[in-house]
Amino acid sequence: MIQSTLYIKQIFFCSLLFFTFQYSPLSAQVLKDTVIINTEIVPGLTDEDVTINLVSKKFSGITSFQFELIWDPAILSYQSVGNFGLEGLEDKSFGQQDDGSGLKVLWITNEFTTGTTIEEGAVIFSINFKRKSFVPHNVSFWGGNNSDFNRLSIEFVSSDFELDVELQSDNTDIVTPNHIIKGLVFFDENKDCMYQESELGIPNLFIQFSDQRITYSATTDSLGNYQVKVQPGNYVVKDTAPFNDYWEVCNDQDTTNVSFDIDGSNNNRNFPVKIVRDCPALSVNVSNGRLRRCFDELFIIRSINQGTQGVQDAYVIVRFDPFLRIVSSAIDGTPIEGIDLGNNEYRYDIGSLDPLESAEIRVITKTDCETTMLGQIHCVEAFIFPTIDCHTVSDLWSGATLELTSTCNADSLQFTLQNSGEGDMTNSVAYQVFENLAPIDSGFVQLDQGQVLTFSYPANGSTYRFQTSQVEEHPIQTPIFSAIEGCGTNEAGDFDKGFITSFSMDEQNPFYAIHCTENRGSFDPNDKRGLPLGYGPNKYIEQNQAIDYRIRFQNTGTDTAFRVVVIDTLSEHLNINSLSDLTSSHPYKLAIQRGNVLTFTFDDILLVDSFTNEPGSNGFVSFKLEQQQDVPLETSITNQAGIYFDFNKPIFTNTTQHLVGKDFYQSFVSTSTIQLPPTLVSLQPNPFTTSTSIKINQDQIVEGQLYLYNQLGQQIRQYDFQDNEVRISNENLIPSVYFYEIRVKGQGSLGGKLMLLVK
Repeated sequence: MIQSTLYIKQIFFCSLLFFTFQYSPLSAQVLKDTVIINTEIVPGLTDEDVTINLVSKKFSGITSFQFELIWDPAILSYQSVGNFGLEGLEDKSFGQQDDGSGLKVLWITNEFTTGTTIEEGAVIFSINFKRKSFVPHNVSFWGGNNSDFNRLSIEFVSSDFELDVELQSDNTDIVTPNHIIKGLVFFDENKDCMYQESELGIPNLFIQFSDQRITYSATTDSLGNYQVKVQPGNYVVKDTAPFNDYWEVCNDQDTTNVSFDIDGSNNNRNFPVKIVRDCPALSVNVSNGRLRRCFDELFIIRSINQGTQGVQDAYVIVRFDPFLRIVSSAIDGTPIEGIDLGNNEYRYDIGSLDPLESAEIRVITKTDCETTMLGQIHCVEAFIFPTIDCHTVSDLWSGATLELTSTCNADSLQFTLQNSGEGDMTNSVAYQVFENLAPIDSGFVQLDQGQVLTFSYPANGSTYRFQTSQVEEHPIQTPIFSAIEGCGTNEAGDFDKGFITSFSMDEQNPFYAIHCTENRGSFDPNDKRGLPLGYGPNKYIEQNQAIDYRIRFQNTGTDTAFRVVVIDTLSEHLNINSLSDLTSSHPYKLAIQRGNVLTFTFDDILLVDSFTNEPGSNGFVSFKLEQQQDVPLETSITNQAGIYFDFNKPIFTNTTQHLVGKDFYQSFVSTSTIQLPPTLVSLQPNPFTTSTSIKINQDQIVEGQLYLYNQLGQQIRQYDFQDNEVRISNENLIPSVYFYEIRVKGQGSLGGKLMLLVK
């Protein structure tokens, strides 16, 4: 049995008494206030009883009231009311909505002169439900208006027309904000900071209201409307963020102190957003749910114009991984074939994109069965055009622009760095090269206009990554990186996999996006992933590094799921205001609760079961979040989501984890560590199956240590030696590539690789 006890408090003046039991709204003053009763607090089974007691705290001289309780009938099934604590309150005082979503209450006392007074803590009535679903749910007091003839407004009348009624919870785990702030965020076309009916709302903007104790968040819907539930009091509008600095909120509305009164008279607030600069601002992102060899899978390429000016003839070039074959594609639901540009590149013509308009390209691909290996990484890149940027170019920019390309040859792989701009570099930039997770090369480059530098490394099956940064004062400051997996093979005839996604792919260039994911075999169909995966066993990421989250779900039941709800409570170390790049397999509604709880509701999703249609049983939602500014080092950022299919118990995903760090790259084979002459060391045999011997070839006896690392950079063994030789056996080692580092006292260190083969 779940029980919640509630109290009522509302203060306003009303001059109307009513003497009828008709279920129609009266012309008395209306309270547009809502109180939340959150039944999430007590876990339970379906068909469990849920009871809510309405209890008095201040109930003096009340002559009548009317209101309505509302809930989702798919989650709670109304059973009965009872336990009446007011004379004249009985079964016929209640009327149920035909669809089972609400219960109307009208009551009037016989004591018209003095009204009715009951003691604090007395039960007014109890309402009983059966739980039908495990989805956390809010039961609300309706805050409607007189134009909605199917709903009752909240009205209380007292004998002296001064009303003091209180509604609150006696359970501190229940959230009970009881006022609604709502309004419109709109494009103030004529810049007068006033709303005209012809002016359009702005979707997907965040608004936050803070009273220094708690912050309430809301997002605008597709028409620019927002609604947030708060307690009455004084608030600061913390954020009504435009997409970029081409927009701004009118000065008299932005970050102002606002008071939202108990009587609900000041609870509407519109936010005019006006143009600062006429300019389009195109951006693109890529996402997908999962990838399996030999199966058809979905990629979504979403484009949006976040600027203040429309564009004509917009198009996207998509570069698919060579192992992905295009099955079909569509733009905003209309089937279309991309223009084949060769080398697995396709052009998709979008056409015009008005300010704040978006377009979605959905491409079904099939991963090749014969030429791919399980766990192999596949990347899809997207470039949107035209690339118009109206920001003022710094006088300090030399005109230089760095571009990086990579090539896999028969015996080597190459990274080519070129200054393709219109000026020489005036300062050098640092670069770093990784083999798997180990840094192997670093330095500085400074290129004249048109100059090219090539960096070559052996095609040995390792995953290589080259990273640098754009030149100083460049209009688009972005990391520059390129990674190659599967170039050549190692001694076992295989190649190293899974390292690309350990590093950040956050290119920070609005005109370009890249999404990399591995193909998988068996897996948990309901999971969560945060990219980058992170470096090493601790999953280190840089301070202020954004995280791309993806939540996947699959209906593995025996019948169609009509509704799916994904609830994700975000870490306090993530900035809710930075939520961006939202993409999903199916349409959804997003709500933000308690400031950091994302609720994605997929109504009428009609997700078939996996036995009927395996591909059609899958769905996903993805989004990006920035960290809070300068989160302390060694802070752990964890995340887990709950997935609710219809009336079933929740399925909880795995918990993603990242650790905020700095300078966490470890060097095992870096050339900078080599101080001993390489010819002094010999390995026999390498590769090996049973054991191998590592010998230092010099006459004098030396002492030191040998450290053995796996491909994640974890130290797994340490050997101390004094006789110039170390023997390594295969005991408790799995066939793989390993790194070793020899440290000889007084002479420096030397690193290298060895391989254990299957016996």
